[in-house]
Amino acid sequence: PYNLMSVRKVNEAGFDVVFQKSGAVIRGKNINIPCPVNGKLYYARFFLATNEFCGSAESQKNIWHLRLGHLNKPSLKTMKLPVSDEVCNTCRVGKATRLPFRPVEKPRSSRVGEYLHSDIGGPVKTPTNADQVYFQVVVDDFSHFCSVYLLKSKSEAENNLMEYIAGVYNNTGAYPSRIRMDNGGEFRSKQFQKFCRNRGIKTQYTIPYSPQMNGVSERVQRTLQNKTRCIFSETNLPRHLWGEVMRSAAYQLNRSPSSAIKGKIPAEIYYGELDLKKLRVIGSKAWSYILPKSHDKFDSRALPTRMIGYSSNGYRLWDPVSDNIITSRDVVFDESDYVYSNTSNVSVWSRDVDHDQDMQFAVPKSSISPPKPKPTPTQPTGQPSLETHKAGDRPNRTKKLPEKLQDFELYTTEANVYCLYTDPESYEDAIQEDGWKQAIDQELEAMERFNTWTEAELPQGSKAIGTRWVFRTKTDGTKRARLVARGFQEEGTHDSYSPVARISTVRMLLSKAIHDDLPMYHLDVPTAFLNGDLDHEVFIKPPEGTSYTSILRLNKALYGLRVSPRCWNKRFHEFMINQGFERSQTDFCLYFKEDVWLILWVDDSLIVGKEASTIIQALELEFNAKNLGEPRTLLGLELNRRSDRLFEE
Repeated sequence: PYNLMSVRKVNEAGFDVVFQKSGAVIRGKNINIPCPVNGKLYYARFFLATNEFCGSAESQKNIWHLRLGHLNKPSLKTMKLPVSDEVCNTCRVGKATRLPFRPVEKPRSSRVGEYLHSDIGGPVKTPTNADQVYFQVVVDDFSHFCSVYLLKSKSEAENNLMEYIAGVYNNTGAYPSRIRMDNGGEFRSKQFQKFCRNRGIKTQYTIPYSPQMNGVSERVQRTLQNKTRCIFSETNLPRHLWGEVMRSAAYQLNRSPSSAIKGKIPAEIYYGELDLKKLRVIGSKAWSYILPKSHDKFDSRALPTRMIGYSSNGYRLWDPVSDNIITSRDVVFDESDYVYSNTSNVSVWSRDVDHDQDMQFAVPKSSISPPKPKPTPTQPTGQPSLETHKAGDRPNRTKKLPEKLQDFELYTTEANVYCLYTDPESYEDAIQEDGWKQAIDQELEAMERFNTWTEAELPQGSKAIGTRWVFRTKTDGTKRARLVARGFQEEGTHDSYSPVARISTVRMLLSKAIHDDLPMYHLDVPTAFLNGDLDHEVFIKPPEGTSYTSILRLNKALYGLRVSPRCWNKRFHEFMINQGFERSQTDFCLYFKEDVWLILWVDDSLIVGKEASTIIQALELEFNAKNLGEPRTLLGLELNRRSDRLFEE
C-alpha cells in the first residue's frame, strides 16, 4: 500500500518539487529525493530512522576525537573539526591526573631544532615483538614536534639522539645549540660528549629525582602515555603492540594544537604544512590488498588486519593470525569497528609509582600471562601474505557456507579488488605517490600534441574556468591521469546533445557476429575528445603541473566541457561518412558499409566483419586508435567466445 503525499504540503514544509519527464525530485537543503514514475503516478521511498541512524550524526562528530587519539574539545574547536557533546568515559579513565602547579615562564627557542629535550621511559613489563622495553622521547622546543624511539636497552638512546641531530642539520643547515636530558648514564658516554662538543652543542642534565627540571619532555611523555592508555582501553589491542600504539599517539599529538605554542600545531610549524587526510582511528578494521600470485579470480584478494600506525608511504597493520606487522598503502578501513574482539588479553595500562614515571602493564594475578611472542621481522612491502595458524593453536572446523550464499561470497571477494585501489583525490596527493607523475606527463604530452590550447588574454566580459586532475587505476593496474575542465563554471548555453549507443544494439551486433561466424575487433581511441574542434571560445586558468602563467584559450574539446561529447561525435561522424559508411537511422552510433558494421560508445568501437581491415587502418591513422583485437571486456561486460556461443559475465 502507498500513502498519498500532497505537493502543497511538501512546499509548505520548505521543500521544492521539480517535475521532469523521467520523474520528479523533492529538493531541500542538503537533500534530494528522487521520485520515479510508476504508471501514472510519482512515488518516493522513505525509511523509518532506527536508533542506529539517529546516533550516526553524533558518531560522525566523535570520529575526529578518535582519529586524533582522544584529543580534547578546545583543540578540536581550534582546528574547526566537529565536536561531540558526548562525555568520553575513556578520557575520564585514561587521563585522570592531579591539578597542575603554576607555570614558570622560560625563554623560548627561535628556530626549529635549536633546543631539544629528551627523556627515556620504561621498562615496560610486556616487550614488543622485537624485545623492546624502553621508549625515548625527543621534543623540539620551538615547534613542540615529538619523536618516539623504541629501545631494547637504554644504551641505544645516545645513538638515536645523534641520528636525530644529524637529521636536524640536514633539514635546517644548523646544529642544535642546547640539549636537555635526564641525569641517566646513557647520555654520559665519552663518545656522546665528544660528538656534542665538536658541534658546539651544550648539554644540560637534570638533577637526580627531579623530573620537573625536564618539564617539556616529561609533559609530552605524560600526554603520550595518556593517549596510549586511552587507545588500549578503547580498542582492547594486545599489549605487546604498545610501541606501535605509542608512535601512533605521537603522530596524532604532532597534528593537534598545543597550548605550549599558543594553540598552533607542531607538524605545521615543523614541516610548514598540515595534512590530516591520512588520519584513521587506531585499531580500525582494515583490509589490505594482496597482489595475486596467480590469475585465479577466486583467490583471496584482501587480508583482514587492524590498523595500528603510520608509515611514510602507507599504514602499519597488525595481522592477528600471524602476529606480524605489515606496511601497505592499498587499504580499506571500517572506522566504526575499532574494538578488537579477542578478550583473552584484557589487562590494564597503568603508571608506575617511581620518580621516573615509567609505564607498566598490570595484569591481574588471577589471569595467566601469555607466553612472549617470538620476534618477527616487519614486512617492508605492501604485499602481505596469508599464513597458517601457529603450532599449538586449537584447530577450528571449516564452516561451509550455505549454497545460496556461495555466489554472494565470490561476488564480494571480486568486488574487494575494485574497492582497494585508493586513487589520489588531488594533484598534490598524486605527485607524492609513485607512478602518477608519469601518467600526468603522458596526459600533458597529449595536450601539446593535439594543440589543445593557446596562450591568450582574457577578453573583457569573459570568464576563465578552472580545471582539475582526475586519477583512476584500471583493473589491470595501469594508472591513468586525465585533465578535465570544470564545465559547470561555463556561462551561456550551447547545444550539447550527443548520441549514445543502445546496449540492445551492441548485443544485436554481438549476436550477428556469433551467428555468422564473423571476426570482432575492439578499438579504443585515447584522448578521443581532443579530436573535436570547439565552435565557440572557452578560456581556462593554467592547469596544475604546467608552467603557464597566463590564461589559455581552448582549441580542442577538453574533457569536462558540456559540448565535448558532441564535438567528438561530430568529428567522428564526418570521418565515417568520408569513408563511405552510412549511419543507422535507428541508432545514430551504428555505422555500416557492405559487410562491415561499427558501433561507437564514446571512445570505444566494436567492429564486426571479415573486410574490417581497411576501416581499422583508417582509424589508426586518423585518431591513433588502438586495436585491442577480439574484445574480452566491453562496456562493463566480460565476453568469452566459444565456437558458436558467446558468454557474458
